[in-house]
Amino acid sequence: MNDKYISLLRRTEQKNPWCWIPSLYVAKGLPYMVLMMLSLIMFKRLGMGNAEITFYTSCLLLPWVLKPLWRPAIDLSLTRRTWIILTELLITLSLCGVAHFVDSKSWLSGTMFFLFLMAFSAATHDIAIDSFYQLTVEEDERLSFVRVRRFFYRLAMVLAQGVLVMVAGNLEVITRQVKNSWAIVIYIVAALLFVLMLVHLLTLPLPAERRMRGERVTFDKIRRIFRANVRTFMQKPHARAAIFFLLTYVAVEGLFAKVSMLFLIDRASIGGLALSLQEFGFVQGTVGVISLVAGGIVGGNVVRLHGLRRCLYPMAAAFALPKMVFIFLSYALPESLLAVNLCVMVEQFGYGFGMTAYILFLVRFSQGRRTAAHYGIGIALMSFTLMLTGMVSGAWVEAVGYRTFFIITTISGILTFVAASWVRGVDEDDEDTPSP
Repeated sequence: MNDKYISLLRRTEQKNPWCWIPSLYVAKGLPYMVLMMLSLIMFKRLGMGNAEITFYTSCLLLPWVLKPLWRPAIDLSLTRRTWIILTELLITLSLCGVAHFVDSKSWLSGTMFFLFLMAFSAATHDIAIDSFYQLTVEEDERLSFVRVRRFFYRLAMVLAQGVLVMVAGNLEVITRQVKNSWAIVIYIVAALLFVLMLVHLLTLPLPAERRMRGERVTFDKIRRIFRANVRTFMQKPHARAAIFFLLTYVAVEGLFAKVSMLFLIDRASIGGLALSLQEFGFVQGTVGVISLVAGGIVGGNVVRLHGLRRCLYPMAAAFALPKMVFIFLSYALPESLLAVNLCVMVEQFGYGFGMTAYILFLVRFSQGRRTAAHYGIGIALMSFTLMLTGMVSGAWVEAVGYRTFFIITTISGILTFVAASWVRGVDEDDEDTPSP
């Protein structure tokens, strides 16, 4: 992307970023949370087994793994604003398709088709939003909106994991029809995305030109840009160590994340806590998300004070070790919701605290030419690990049970420490660690 193109895109209508950034990042977070979290709970309530649930919902990460392949096409064709509106419309239509097929005989094939369509649309939506933000908001303003973007993205998490799950639980009680209840919830999400799309039609700044004059998008050009992105990523100092870190640091989370949620709502007869959807929405979607945000804030402040290199091992420990609280839960099976809340709070705080090291390392490693493309490759590597580990986690827990699975998951946290040891010596100047 040349300087002329950037200057054209930055000559936009002068609109206060507060008019569109909050809604844009709710719209960014909500589809991802529906795909990764809400669909998992929905499939469980529809009677699907744990192995199938984790396999199918993990497959929905494939577009995020492949995202660097078509990123050049998004950068070269149409405008980011057009892509945002178009993908929000596709996401809305996909959600309507999911809701329609939930209460049909071919519900699995129908819902998975539209969930995959939604996943590819959401991944493209992410690309367009990130580029639109970088090209529309001036560099000196971006820092002031970092926390705003994160807050509204987390708000989407609360909405998907908390509010919508509680609504589904209440509808199940009122209607006594599981499929109809979930269809209504999915239609609610579709309506919300449609409203956000209309808001963005009115509030997103209009670029001065729709595309570069005389510039033709070809497959060969897209392929050359992709190859250049990968080549320059691999030519960065310590690239192999960084790739190992990006692939292995999150492996324990890939095994743990989906199974931990299934454990909270699974029947007591097979070792679960048997929480109602209303209880789950409060525990995981409210207390858990607030703890996650708190952990991220504390982690960012700690790194700012002490530097990433000094904090890497403690943050790896915070990321991996708190998962052992689920060993306690699987043995004790407490009836007290307070005990469950405290355990989820500890685990999610540790996750937020430890994940800060991963994100800051990736941000720092991606600096330089092609920053956005290199950051996207790093996210693709993370998504690849989360997809593979998530795909096998359900079958694994069905084979050994929740208690043994959580013990194995905690032990697998060793990989996180190994990953941290590979890159701990890479940081040459702690003072350059980006501010969260």
